[in-house]
Amino acid sequence: MKRIQFLLLALGLILSVQSFSQVTLGVRGGANLSNMFFDIDSEYGEEPDTKLKPGLQFGLMLDVPLARNGFSMQPGLLFSQKGFSFDMEEMFDDLLADQGLELESYEGYMRVRLNYVELPVNFVFKMEGLQFFAGPYFAFGIGGAMTHDFKATADGETLNSSDIFDKDKYKIKAVYKPVDNDAYADFMEDNNLYDIYRGFDYGVNLGIGYQFDSFQVNLGYSYGLGNVTPNYDADKYEMDANYTKGFIQRNRVVSLSFAYFFAN
Repeated sequence: MKRIQFLLLALGLILSVQSFSQVTLGVRGGANLSNMFFDIDSEYGEEPDTKLKPGLQFGLMLDVPLARNGFSMQPGLLFSQKGFSFDMEEMFDDLLADQGLELESYEGYMRVRLNYVELPVNFVFKMEGLQFFAGPYFAFGIGGAMTHDFKATADGETLNSSDIFDKDKYKIKAVYKPVDNDAYADFMEDNNLYDIYRGFDYGVNLGIGYQFDSFQVNLGYSYGLGNVTPNYDADKYEMDANYTKGFIQRNRVVSLSFAYFFAN
C-alpha cells in the first residue's frame, strides 16, 4: 500500500508541477534492450551466458527549466521492461561437450522479463536541438515472467523446451521483504512462480538526445546499482548469510525513446 501511495504521489507531483508557466508535460515511449550483470562467487554457482532481451517503456515526463543557459530537469513516471535472455545455445554446447557430444543445431529462446514502474530524474543540458542528460532512477518491481521455446539437436536426438518445463510461461514475483526459506517452497508453488526478485532497484541514466519543435528522441543507457537478488532471512535461510552478497545481479539497459511535449 505504501508503494502505491508513493507512486500516486509522484504522479500527482508530475501533473501539478506542470501548472507552472514554463514547465511542459510530455508523453514518452520506446524500446529497451536489456541484460543482467552477474557477479557470482564460485561457491554459489557459475555466471550464466546471457544475451540482450527486447522490451518496452512508456509513460509521462516533464521538462522543467532550471536556468536560461540551457539546463533543465526532466523527471518521469514510466513503465519499463527489463531482464535478459539466456544464451541457451552456448549452455547446451558446454553441457554436451562435457558428455563427449556435439551440438548439431539449436533454435529458440529462453527469456526473463522483469517489469518495473520507474522514476527517472534526468538533468539535461541543451545546446540548440542537441541534448545531453544524466541522473538517477528509482524503480519498483511489479512482477514479470520467464518464457521459453527452444529445440536442440545432438547425436541425432532432439530436446525441446517442453521436455524440461511443463509450462511455456512462468510468473516471476517482486518481493520487498527478506525471504523466509521455511515457507519459500510453498510460496513458490502456491503462487505458480518460477522465481522472485528484489522489488526495489536504483541506478543512473545517461545519454544523448535531440529535440525539434515538440518532439524529442533519446538514446540512453541505464546502469543499475541495486542487487536484484532478494534478501534472505539469515536466521531461517539454509545457506549462509552472505548469499545475497555473493550472488549479485544488476540491471543494464540500452534504450531508444521518443517523446512529445504538449504546448503549455
